[in-house]
Formats: sequence, structure tokens, C-alpha cells
Amino acid sequence: MWKLDRLSRKGIAEVGPLLDEFDQVGGRLVSVMDKLGSGSPGARLAIASLSEWARVESETQGERIRHAKQYLRNRGRWIGGRSAPPTGRAEQGSAGCGWLDAWQSEHVSGPPN
Repeated sequence: MWKLDRLSRKGIAEVGPLLDEFDQVGGRLVSVMDKLGSGSPGARLAIASLSEWARVESETQGERIRHAKQYLRNRGRWIGGRSAPPTGRAEQGSAGCGWLDAWQSEHVSGPPN
């Protein structure tokens, strides 16, 4: 395999049984970039440790992304640019918004007759 952190982001709970399966069939897991193979107990420990680091990194990254999105939402912004595209779900009392009123009347209410 190319790199161990690509094997699983679920930690030892998923990697441990996989290593056991390799042992049962007489195989080994070899990581090219990490220069590790599952042939020795020390390497298995390193693989287990790296798999847990990958899990923690994945959880931390997800948490940072959730916080960033919430931060931007609270300021009326969204991840994709300066302002969110119109959704047609304008809140009550949004009249007077100019472009939103025009867009809403054409796309939500239908074209003028």
C-alpha cells in the first residue's frame, strides 16, 4: 500500500482485524512510504499507532471544518464565496432585499403572467 494513513481513518478497530487476517493467510501488509511491513510485532505496533493517529487527525479535521462552516453561517457567509446562492426559501420579512425579491418572484412564485 502507498501510505498507512490511507488504509483506514477508523483506527485500530478496523486495522487490527485486517492485520490478523493477513497473519492467518500468511501475508503481510507493506507500506511503501512509511517503510513498514506487518511482519514483526514492533512494526504491527507502529501500524496500530499510525492508524490511531490517522483516526484522530480525521476527527480533528472534521471538527475544524464544522466550526469554520458554523462561523461563516453565523456571519451570513458560506464556504463557497461571499454569500450563499439564493435558495428560494427566503424568511418572512425579507422583503426589500432587491435582487432576492426579484429572484423569488420569478423562480418561486413563477414568471409574471
